[in-house]
Amino acid sequence: MQLSIIIVNYRVRYFLEQCLHSVAQAIKGLEAEVIVVDNHSQDGSVEYLTAIFPWVKFLPLSENLGFAKANNLGLQKAGGKYVLFLNPDTIVAEDAFTSSICIMEQQQDVGALGIKMLDGSGRFLKESKRGFPSPVTSFYKLSGLAVLFPKSRIFARYYLGHLPQEKDNEVEVLAGAYMLLRKSLLDKIEGFDERFFMYGEDIDLSYRVSKAGMKNYYLANSSIIHFKGESTRKGTLNYVKIFYQAMILFVQKHYDGAGAKFYRGLLQTAIWFRALFTAVSGFFRQLGLPVLDAAITLLCLWIAMKGWYRYVKPDTHLEDAIRQIAFPVFAATFLLTAAIAGLYDAGFRVRKVLSATLAGVLAVVACYSLLPEQYRFSRGIIVLAGLLSSVGILLLRWLMMRMGWIAGVDALQSYKQTVVAGTQSDFAEVEQLMKRSGNESRLLGRIDIADDSTHSIGHINGIAEALRKVNFRELVFVISPDLPAKKMIGIMQQYPELLRYKMYYRGSKSLVGSDSKDRSGEVFAASSHFNLAKHSYRRSKRVFDLFSSMVLLVLAPVLLLFQSSPSMYLQQVWAVLTGSKTWIGYAGNANALPPLKPAVLAVDGQRLQDGFNSDAQLLEAIEHRYAAEYFWSNDLRLLCRHFRAIGKA
Repeated sequence: MQLSIIIVNYRVRYFLEQCLHSVAQAIKGLEAEVIVVDNHSQDGSVEYLTAIFPWVKFLPLSENLGFAKANNLGLQKAGGKYVLFLNPDTIVAEDAFTSSICIMEQQQDVGALGIKMLDGSGRFLKESKRGFPSPVTSFYKLSGLAVLFPKSRIFARYYLGHLPQEKDNEVEVLAGAYMLLRKSLLDKIEGFDERFFMYGEDIDLSYRVSKAGMKNYYLANSSIIHFKGESTRKGTLNYVKIFYQAMILFVQKHYDGAGAKFYRGLLQTAIWFRALFTAVSGFFRQLGLPVLDAAITLLCLWIAMKGWYRYVKPDTHLEDAIRQIAFPVFAATFLLTAAIAGLYDAGFRVRKVLSATLAGVLAVVACYSLLPEQYRFSRGIIVLAGLLSSVGILLLRWLMMRMGWIAGVDALQSYKQTVVAGTQSDFAEVEQLMKRSGNESRLLGRIDIADDSTHSIGHINGIAEALRKVNFRELVFVISPDLPAKKMIGIMQQYPELLRYKMYYRGSKSLVGSDSKDRSGEVFAASSHFNLAKHSYRRSKRVFDLFSSMVLLVLAPVLLLFQSSPSMYLQQVWAVLTGSKTWIGYAGNANALPPLKPAVLAVDGQRLQDGFNSDAQLLEAIEHRYAAEYFWSNDLRLLCRHFRAIGKA
């Protein structure tokens, strides 16, 4: 057998679906096998993909063993002369494998080979070729000198900036996203070092290839798309911890002396600074805007109260005890309702902000009568404070847009002007997928890939002309024999900044794309008929989690009295607040359901840590209905009913 392809999957079934379609095209003419090691995804990946790709060997694991261990398990099953370690969030050109093997056959001193990688927008990924992270090289990178001198042989050595990206070259470090090695060499150096859970294992393997007297080689005449950031999310404390610990492990393993001690100290310092920066930026990304809105709302309440009792009813006043209870309740109700109405949707629009805040005012007024008599105050204050808050929040959004901190809705809508590159039947397939997710309105038309220009706005070879005719900003490629991945990649490189891209293999069940290597991409799939597969409902679930956990945290001094384990209660509230968990979610594998964060409570009210006595079929039916008919009030009902289970020891 010529080639064994090993892919480690973790919760990216739709990206892996497109990856496997691309692999199927690239292995034509080769004697090859594909081994997918599933790292305990628990999102139905194996069941979903087995039905589509029966020729793939799936190896499901009962726990997440990490990237290195999972690859080594796949390596034990591999029987090819060459072994390719491939990431699941990639799309390979049809000639990628044959070009890679050709180099290995021609140059017997090449032990490992990488390839030119592009992100989901067609931009070159510098990780395609790197130098070993020696103390000096790392200092140049961390100090910013590499950015100042991106082509320097000395300062930019971390990404080998002096080597042209369009030319084949011997390099020092290859990326684990696409790493082809001789099986005989892998047996000799014993595969990946399993002490690396994630990150750094490709650097270590590249280093050991060099120590074994073989070359690491960068191939530029073929390419892959590496969406990156899909299997693992950057910008989190966990990422900072794992990444820098991997670097420290590499230094301890391969360097010694004073330089190594200095490097370890430098990395430890970097960990603290990056962790602090990540925590602060994460806070403002998750909570910053709601906290500012809450401050504006409370300030407007205070102004409304002062003005009301000075100019309208000067002979009355509001007691401090009432303010301390009623004002936070007002602010929480106002902002929660506004958020569900779309206040925190991406993009600034005056009408959207005003309609969302108006919904908040109406909700507060509607809830006013539910307050105990002793906590009520004038409705005039509520209405006045609501109007002032609407204006204040509107001004805040306008100012942030002017400063460039948030985007206007027009800027975002321009990226939702989408055309499809494919045949008329391809367009119908994509339209059906988009319709199921409520996004068919963003489709403007079709780019023709053959000679039939009927009902098309242009031809694939004349995208610039089509852009002048129709102001679209997003292009969906329907990859097929008529439009191969290699041609798609070439087009993407021509317009990396002008257009956004999505990929869909003809006849597949999902459509994927990603505009940033650090953020989650966008997926349209057959499961989009579930409410929880739609952005608006997922947003409302996150908003509910955010505000409910804030309320539970603020009221903790009282609510802890009703919990058997106060520490567990605080731990769960914090996990939901920071987004690592959700209040309500699935208990089992939840096959074919839209993925959710790990949950505190199951959809039948059981606490997930307690184990389950529920009937499996019944629970599956409840979870299916929960995902299909999701509404935030369902989470509120379940959370209130099973509140005492949060802090159960």
